Amino acid sequence: MKTQRKVVVGAIAALFVLGSWWFAASGLSPSAINQRFAQAVLNGDPVEAEWALERNANPNAVIAIDPETKAPAICLACGSGNEELLRTLLKHGANPNLTYPDGWTTLLLAIGNENVTMVRLLLESGVDPNQGAKRDSQYHTPLSEAKRTKRENLISVLKQAGAKE
Repeated sequence: MKTQRKVVVGAIAALFVLGSWWFAASGLSPSAINQRFAQAVLNGDPVEAEWALERNANPNAVIAIDPETKAPAICLACGSGNEELLRTLLKHGANPNLTYPDGWTTLLLAIGNENVTMVRLLLESGVDPNQGAKRDSQYHTPLSEAKRTKRENLISVLKQAGAKE
């Protein structure tokens, strides 16, 4: 029994050393992976984002859009209407209740794109159907924004989720 344990411990140690060597030799530092993730999100590339997320990139990362503006990856996906990128982020645990720097929510961004599929994905992922934001000195709720678009399917999906004005 002790011999088996020594063999197992030795094998695990060898794998750890080899894994550490490969990681260092490949140049894939956590910083490099996070940079690739940020670039994938900015490019709207769900395949590259998936690659980085599988290597422990943070799905809730805040990404620089320009020198003065940063936003969570999930907000960038919703703002661009990229359903596949949103699916990838949610699959890897992105928080659907994060907001854009001005307070605009993922749900408001998806509604602004009139994207019913994204709205459903966000609601299924636990986004608050009543979390609104103040803009232009007015408070906007998801339901009020859906009514502004005059898209009955958006209004219906939000009401089914318990959205109020």
